[in-house]
Amino acid sequence: MKSTKSKKIILFASAVAVLLITSAIIVGTFIKIQNKIRHQMLHNYMEQINELSFQVINTIHLEVEYSAHFLKCLAETLDINNSSNKENIDALKKLKHKGNFQTLGIINSNGDYFDTDGNYYKINFKNFTEKLNLLENNESYYISDVIKENGKKAKEILIAVPVCKEEKIDEFLFGYYPIMEITEEISIIEKNHRFFKLIDTNGNYISRPSNNKSIIERKESIWEEMKEFIFLNGRTLEEVKKNIADGKNGVFAFDYNGYRRYVSYSPLKINNWYVFSVFTRDELDSRAKEFQKITSELLFYMINFKIALIAVIMGIVIYIYYIIEKQSKDIEIKNKMFKMLAGKTKDIFFEIHSAEKKFILYNYTKENSEVALSLEEVSPENMLAKDYINKENFLLYKELYNNVLEKQNIDNFIVHLKLSNTWKWFRINSAAFSSGHTIGILEDFTEEKNQELEFLKISEKSKYDFLTQLYNRETFEKEFNDFLNSRDNSKENFDALFLIDLDNFKEINDVFGHRMGDKVLHEAAGTLKHSLRSSDLLGRLGGDEFILLIKNAPNIEAIHKIAQKLNSSLTKTYTRNNKSISISCSIGISIIDTDFSFKKAYKNADKALYHVKYNGRNSYFINK
Repeated sequence: MKSTKSKKIILFASAVAVLLITSAIIVGTFIKIQNKIRHQMLHNYMEQINELSFQVINTIHLEVEYSAHFLKCLAETLDINNSSNKENIDALKKLKHKGNFQTLGIINSNGDYFDTDGNYYKINFKNFTEKLNLLENNESYYISDVIKENGKKAKEILIAVPVCKEEKIDEFLFGYYPIMEITEEISIIEKNHRFFKLIDTNGNYISRPSNNKSIIERKESIWEEMKEFIFLNGRTLEEVKKNIADGKNGVFAFDYNGYRRYVSYSPLKINNWYVFSVFTRDELDSRAKEFQKITSELLFYMINFKIALIAVIMGIVIYIYYIIEKQSKDIEIKNKMFKMLAGKTKDIFFEIHSAEKKFILYNYTKENSEVALSLEEVSPENMLAKDYINKENFLLYKELYNNVLEKQNIDNFIVHLKLSNTWKWFRINSAAFSSGHTIGILEDFTEEKNQELEFLKISEKSKYDFLTQLYNRETFEKEFNDFLNSRDNSKENFDALFLIDLDNFKEINDVFGHRMGDKVLHEAAGTLKHSLRSSDLLGRLGGDEFILLIKNAPNIEAIHKIAQKLNSSLTKTYTRNNKSISISCSIGISIIDTDFSFKKAYKNADKALYHVKYNGRNSYFINK
């Protein structure tokens, strides 16, 4: 009796020890997993703000390059050297509205400075030219840091392009560009938990966040703000300053008044301007708590399951130890075990009797835990007829059915089924025995599958412009290059790149507001989609500029017809508050030759677009 009692105590103590050790391992594993999840989420958010920096940099470069290109085109179009100052200024006043400049002007070789606001100064032309140093640096235009002088009401930057004569700079054509044009263009990509700051060479703000998550008292210089930060992970203000002075990327985290922010900074490659992209710890904590709640619940269920499992195992061992001779009750005990385990899970177990052609489901529903069917009832044809599988999954289910009949083992087979009037994804595993029996399990895989599909949707969305759902610039350029690489140059068909710019779009924004502007862009995108073939490529470059690739047009007349159709379909009048504005489009077209790259095709189309705008807009021009 003492020996039996000692064995019971040892058995019980062993079970408790196993329970405590395994529970400690599970808890430690789950804590490690939660930390990994948080670390991965932090990594993902850092990638998001890096992408935000990339979007901001691209947008700013596009705006600045377009403005510089506008000045270059003016310099090429106007006969500055052979016209009087008054004639040049009058011409600039007429063209100023076509760009986003507040003021346009000229500085000639005599040092005469005059602009469209009527200002006239005398400067040292030689010193001004040497300071800009454009020829030696092989640069085609100059951009200043943020300036606020000469009585101007808003912060501006100066953009200047040289006018050369006999390979020497003879004059400069310049314009004052309002910073607000840039900040309004890029502020739309901010979200409540992520935002950006734009600084110039001296650390002064070009743009500030528009949401309420900045938490920092507004100051003119970012360096003044950062003096109040508590930097984390060994980072310092001096290190950030040095990286920026050296033109490097970097990341850091800081605390300020109890708030934490994570920052990625990147150079704009314009002077020494930088973009600081930021996201908040609040968002990270919120998402992390959601995952922690899920894993904590899972941990609770697993520990309880472990306790129940060990209790069951202890009961079995004791029962077998004392009543080994009662083998006839083995099956009854195992059935009780199976029901206990099945009650702890939502998974469905199944058994197949090949000889009897039976298919038995266990733990099918709470009301009906065991369901017996014939193999014919679960055949692909009957399952499709009863709407238990859909047409898309018919062949997949047929493969599964045939493999089971052939007594093959099934490993992680994913299929979509309707059971108990509910469509779910199931992961199926089974094992076949020589006796002709097959056993298996249908695990509910719906949550994991939905997460997988959601990740695929997010990945697909990153290819598209958020407003119009057209290809963004990066995706369009990739698709264009793929087309060039696979293009059959032996065909005589025509391929053409269209650049489309909406006329009077800025007036829509100014008069009716940006919401109406977004609506106009959305409707224009829809019109373009319905006007083109499915084989053609369509994208939005930003602002009111669209781009499309016409493939395999039979002749040049077909290109003309497409352009005429677009000119007609994109012409529309919008009315609000008794005010009407008509929208049309200007189209620049480049016929793609065999040696063309995207850059070359874009450049040709851009020249054609400028030709249309300069000659009155609402038309098209083909640059052959």
